[in-house]
Amino acid sequence: MKCRKWMAITLAAMMAMGTMTMAFAEDEPENGNTTSDSVSYSDNQTHEIAGDVVSNTDTAVTVSGSSTSVSISGSVTNEHGHGIDASDSGTVIVDKDVNVSGTDSANGDPAMAVKADTESTVTVHGNITVGTPGDTAVAVFSGSTVTVDGNVTSSSDGMYADRGTNVTVGGDITSESTAVNSSTNSTVTVNGNVSSENNNALLVRDSNVTVGGNATSSTNDAVRIIADINSVEGPATSGDAKTTVIVKGDITSGDDSNDIVLTVNTTLDEDTELSDLVEIAVGSLDPEKVSATGNNNTDLTETLLASIRYIVSVDEESAAVKYNGTTEFEGYDTARAGETFTVSANQKGYKIDNLTAGEYAEVTRNKNGTWTVKVADGGGLVLYATLVKNSDGTVTVVETTTTKAKTTTAPKYAKGSKVYINGGAWIITDIDDEGIWTLRSLKAFKEAELTDREAVLESMLTEAQLADVLATEAGEYVQEIDSDGHIIIRCENGIMNAKL
Repeated sequence: MKCRKWMAITLAAMMAMGTMTMAFAEDEPENGNTTSDSVSYSDNQTHEIAGDVVSNTDTAVTVSGSSTSVSISGSVTNEHGHGIDASDSGTVIVDKDVNVSGTDSANGDPAMAVKADTESTVTVHGNITVGTPGDTAVAVFSGSTVTVDGNVTSSSDGMYADRGTNVTVGGDITSESTAVNSSTNSTVTVNGNVSSENNNALLVRDSNVTVGGNATSSTNDAVRIIADINSVEGPATSGDAKTTVIVKGDITSGDDSNDIVLTVNTTLDEDTELSDLVEIAVGSLDPEKVSATGNNNTDLTETLLASIRYIVSVDEESAAVKYNGTTEFEGYDTARAGETFTVSANQKGYKIDNLTAGEYAEVTRNKNGTWTVKVADGGGLVLYATLVKNSDGTVTVVETTTTKAKTTTAPKYAKGSKVYINGGAWIITDIDDEGIWTLRSLKAFKEAELTDREAVLESMLTEAQLADVLATEAGEYVQEIDSDGHIIIRCENGIMNAKL
């Protein structure tokens, strides 16, 4: 009785201060956790909830009003509806996770974890998870800002951003359907990977999307871009915006799908080039899986390939190098197909002994000790170098994160290390007592590509490198193909020093 009387008095006092509704659970909070059916504020006040919000109704947290803010020290959970609905410049901060599932009790709509509309701000310091197929995990509209420090995982769409919004995700976005759908002058930044099981990893229209990791679709086109503007200037909601897509890692699509599909719904002429409408920078992609179409179904694929910027990076296990001749774009060093840049040792008294630059690029040793990299369609410009001392030939490995050199007789490799051989990436899965390596190709091959697996391996290695590969009792170089299509070989570690 005392508890109910206290709640009644408290509720009356808070309502006198402004508009506020809160449906309490029957039980008192335990260990500082706040458990309620829902909380709703529109009183232009600041509120703090010490604990979790657990709801079984339509929406767990509803906030609206330019001076209305709510801070929740725990998590937000709703097994029968939406998580957070912020509107009209409202602010919500959640210190932990947001987890929703089921359908809302009012309309039967699939659950949505976060909705932010009309210049609202939502910050989630943990992860977001949506367990019910059908709706979007995070939907952001009309100048709103959403920040998620962790991962976004959805049984349907991952994120929708529209009309001048700003969204940042510190981890990965993983979804069953479209992972990121961004349009109309919005800016989306995902520091991790973006992946979709059944649809596009990225669907971008007149906006800016940056992915710090990979963009992957298991069964569909990985990145789909629509450019339908007539100018690159305009108000935030007009749709007249240049589209920028940056994927620092690899773009990978499903079988019979494309890594990038571009549709241009405007006329390109002497006054409007493709780069005026769309800028793309990627780590790597399959150049055979790129498609671009303009007005009247004109084929713009070659134009698109020529415009793509490829991001240059240095493998973390490489010796220290420096390069000249790249172009800075949005904070990344880039180069386009057909362009060249020069790589040299970043340590006085040393030169590059061997250099690889990914699967597609052509590398050439110069007489002055530098190397020239010629960029090709596909990119993959991850530089890996070993250095040799100019005087006595001792190899020096220098970590890219420090200027201090570490001198050894050869680079140090260990189980789990990634190595590049003739431009192809391999993982060391085992090193036996005699120093024999077992390598697994980083690339997973399709069954149709492995009809003659010996020929595939011979196309990946030079004759000198093949000489260091140990044959099976049947006289084959390939030990086996694992269940995912990776090639397994055993070899002498001298394969790293075999001449190209």
